[in-house]
Amino acid sequence: MNNKKLALGSLLSLFLLFGFQQQGFALVKTLKQEKVESLADLPVETIAQNDRAALEGMLGRKMNWKERMAFKNLKKTMEANPELNPEEAAEKAGIEYLGFPGVASGIAGMAFLSAPLLTPITLGIIAIFFSAMAMKRIKNNPKRRGKVFAYAGLILGVSLYLFVAFKVWQSFG
Repeated sequence: MNNKKLALGSLLSLFLLFGFQQQGFALVKTLKQEKVESLADLPVETIAQNDRAALEGMLGRKMNWKERMAFKNLKKTMEANPELNPEEAAEKAGIEYLGFPGVASGIAGMAFLSAPLLTPITLGIIAIFFSAMAMKRIKNNPKRRGKVFAYAGLILGVSLYLFVAFKVWQSFG
């Protein structure tokens, strides 16, 4: 009798193990099919309903800084305006993030004014480039925000060139 129970228990455990293993393979296969290249490829409803870890699982990688900022901004907009559906919240939350690197490189360039001239000149070019790109994108889509960062980066980049020009003029004069 004990041998029959042992054999039956072994068969049952093998069946359960094999069955769960098959379901696990199906789950992994489903998750692999759901992976997308970018957060922008996902529907807004999916982004709004999931947390960061779930979205990174769907992407199969960690979100880059731009995706993290857009995700946080969408969540904050939806919390502040619960009457909005996810598409309206995404439209309202649109920020052009290229102004941020423009401001950051402009501030870094100001910090490195005493460094060799190539450093502030390079950082000024980067500040002007990113800020000009942000202003162009904002001009093409007026619903996007971030104009202040774009202007600040542009002003910092141009002022870096003015400081460098003054420094060069002062060294020759």
